[in-house]
Amino acid sequence: MITKVSPTVKKQAPPNVSGYRVEFIHGGSCQLEGDQSVRAAVGFVSFGSDQRPVNEAMAMFKKINFPAASFYLDSQEPFPARALEEFADKVYKIVVIDSDSTNWLSRMIREETWINPVIMAPPNGGPITVRDIFEKEDWN
Repeated sequence: MITKVSPTVKKQAPPNVSGYRVEFIHGGSCQLEGDQSVRAAVGFVSFGSDQRPVNEAMAMFKKINFPAASFYLDSQEPFPARALEEFADKVYKIVVIDSDSTNWLSRMIREETWINPVIMAPPNGGPITVRDIFEKEDWN
């Protein structure tokens, strides 16, 4: 059983281009380019304060060897539509963690890409927790 974990890689972005980080639990390199098709059962997309619980959930997924991935958006503009589409090509299901009451992130993804993500918002308002993410039963 191989449990090698790929390090988080910060994509080098030219000036005025949105930054993001991508992490895959399985699949070797974290680079989005390449001919390897699907690498993960679920891919989480997050921004701002929602990144902390996604990062913690990824650590838990690593422990159980579950094929997950994450796309951490570091800025809002310009929106990295192409990079998100490349990420979506590498996962079976895209889940947007959207704690913002305006659903900014999920709206932008739907408007700027072909992706139709599942939206995960915190129950009862407030911030989303690692438990909300990790204990969801239908990721497969």
